[in-house]
Amino acid sequence: MPQPKRKKEPRARARKLPSADRPLFAAAMVLATLALLPTVFTRTTVENFEFPKTELLLLLTLPMLAWWVAGEFARLSAAGPARWIAELPSRVLAAARSDPAGAAILLFLLSAVASTIGSINPRVSLHGAADSYAGLPVAFATASVYFASRVAAREPSTLDRLGLAVAWSAAIASGYALLQLLNLDPIEWHRTASFGGAVRIFGTLGHPNLLGAYLAMALPLVAWRATRANSPAARIALLVIVASSISAIVATLSRGTWLAFAASGVVWVALRARAARAAIAMHRDHPADGEGGRAPRPGARRRTAAGIAGIAILAIALLAPTIWTLGPSLAQRFREIGSASAPTTRSRIEIWRAGLRMAADHPVLGVGVDAFASAFPGYRTVEYWRIEMGATPGKAHNEPIHILATQGMLGGLAALLIVLFTVRAVWCAAGSHRAAVRQEAAAAGAALAAFAVQGLTSFTTVATGTLAAAALGWVAVRATEARPAGDAARTAAPRRSLVGFLVGGVVAAALFVPLVLSPWRAERTAFDALTLPQTGGERYQGLSRAARIAPWDARYPAQMGLGILTRAINESDAEQRWILLEDAARSYTRALAIAPELTFERACLGRTLAEQSRLRPTAVPLDSALAQLNEALRRDPVNATVMMQHLDALMEIHRESEAHAVALRIATMYPQLGTPFANLGLIALREGRNQDAADTLRLAVTKAFYGEESRLVNAWSNLSAAYVFLKRYPEAVDAAERALAIDPENQDALRNRAEATSRLAGGGG
Repeated sequence: MPQPKRKKEPRARARKLPSADRPLFAAAMVLATLALLPTVFTRTTVENFEFPKTELLLLLTLPMLAWWVAGEFARLSAAGPARWIAELPSRVLAAARSDPAGAAILLFLLSAVASTIGSINPRVSLHGAADSYAGLPVAFATASVYFASRVAAREPSTLDRLGLAVAWSAAIASGYALLQLLNLDPIEWHRTASFGGAVRIFGTLGHPNLLGAYLAMALPLVAWRATRANSPAARIALLVIVASSISAIVATLSRGTWLAFAASGVVWVALRARAARAAIAMHRDHPADGEGGRAPRPGARRRTAAGIAGIAILAIALLAPTIWTLGPSLAQRFREIGSASAPTTRSRIEIWRAGLRMAADHPVLGVGVDAFASAFPGYRTVEYWRIEMGATPGKAHNEPIHILATQGMLGGLAALLIVLFTVRAVWCAAGSHRAAVRQEAAAAGAALAAFAVQGLTSFTTVATGTLAAAALGWVAVRATEARPAGDAARTAAPRRSLVGFLVGGVVAAALFVPLVLSPWRAERTAFDALTLPQTGGERYQGLSRAARIAPWDARYPAQMGLGILTRAINESDAEQRWILLEDAARSYTRALAIAPELTFERACLGRTLAEQSRLRPTAVPLDSALAQLNEALRRDPVNATVMMQHLDALMEIHRESEAHAVALRIATMYPQLGTPFANLGLIALREGRNQDAADTLRLAVTKAFYGEESRLVNAWSNLSAAYVFLKRYPEAVDAAERALAIDPENQDALRNRAEATSRLAGGGG
């Protein structure tokens, strides 16, 4: 009997949203990060290199955050809030067992959060310091690259794609660097590093040390990818990238980079030896079992040998013009590798000592994430100022010391665990039963070794940090022999829904404004403002807009204050000068409210208040000016730049006895400086001690003024005046001419020359 036809039930159409276990999205984000970050820079922001890279990293991280939020929302919806919360401890423990490196990274992030809360300047720790931009969000963004790389590593060909992405960025970075070496850079840069008269190339990373560090990390991955290229054209292209990277590494004149490059080679050889022993053992124990039991194919050996030979030939061809161009600078830099007397080495040693003292004073949580520069003035030494002339380092130039100084013992413990678990993962992957994994592990391990060694004399940037995170993510998965069931189960989540993606999108959009949009708008606004004339009001309106957009950033009001104070000093009209001084005082007060640790700006505020007190003593008490000046010195006691602001203020208000003491202190600490001697000579001139004034000023003009031409002009002009008083008119004319050769409009020098010339014409009486 025929069965009645069953009514076909309509099939529910599920939305085609990506599966939680598919690595496509994570791989795309990691590849975009590795391909774009090292190559991005712009001429339209105040900082041209690290700032746009950081902004791009945060921008690429926000979709990852939305993805993760959507997954957690799916879990929350399926389990309910109570069960979701109850399952959290077991999920965390399971994650730590299956991914110890990831657990150590999470501990490091926990330390970063605690250090940000307890920071000496939480604003700096949250948003990042000027020229560093390595605040708390960047730490989370870099960690997200690690976890995304773990997801992407479920695909067997992940490292192939990562290698191509790195090859792309290395090609652009090294290619642009070699153009700079040949003086073919189409862009004119003003902030460049040099050595022995030669400009050091910096490519798309902004500094030779950073370029070299990135290329040293990229090289093992690109070289390994060249051995796997299927077509001769691809192999040749990759070999050219390797050769150009080697040439660029040499041309950076970066000793830390050279050591990192050498270390990566040593680690690569050690891991290949480990892989060879593992292959022999597996072939002996299981001659027909899987990949590990296969004898190495002659074709693969021939390709590897040919690749090494090709790299050597191309590297020699590219190194010849590099060596020819750099000449003696290269030889001298090689000789300085082990020298402790080289200026940069002495500078590093002083910074390291300061970092260790910071860590000793703040042992648990450190001074705060990215707050090294904020704390450094109190640890500055006379020797460091003599080497770096008042510069304040944003990093410790040694990653372990930097972590201890900024995140304390908790951060140091987490970093140590990351290193230990990384070494274990690389070692395990190099002994894998799969031949392909063993070869890949050697390349990834060599890249991570370069990262670790360069960090002993430099610091992590978003380009090097994300590459290390991606390589570690891959190694962490391959160390467990790829895609264990437990790992997949741990990360599996119910299918993400449209509502979940909307929730994740809202969270990402909310963070987009303060983390990406506002900093970018502020930098663009400030850049446009700083291109305008210093005497125009539009410049300060632009900086004021930047300060309103990014109220956490003290740079913008500080820049406003410096420009306005400069205008006020050169303003002859007393009423207009008072108005400018009021504006300068407001700007500096605003900057110090954001960052109380700024010492130069505090000294400038003291100088501003002192000038206001001179003009209107009842409106601004002199004690308020002296309080700011003394506080600046208390916070930064050996900074000659701060002391000279103090000295200028005392000279302007005619406190000669106090100014004399400050000038003597500077001259004793820094006898190479001309400014304190010039002020001592001016004090003697004011007191009528003309011979002492002439002798001191004559000594002052033989010393260094480090580009402060106005101070040198004043010294020559005051020397001319001293000679006029001493009736040494030919010498007075000569000194005035020296001043006018620098500044033809200097009124004091013109008067002194006219007076001396007149006396000479009248017979010298």
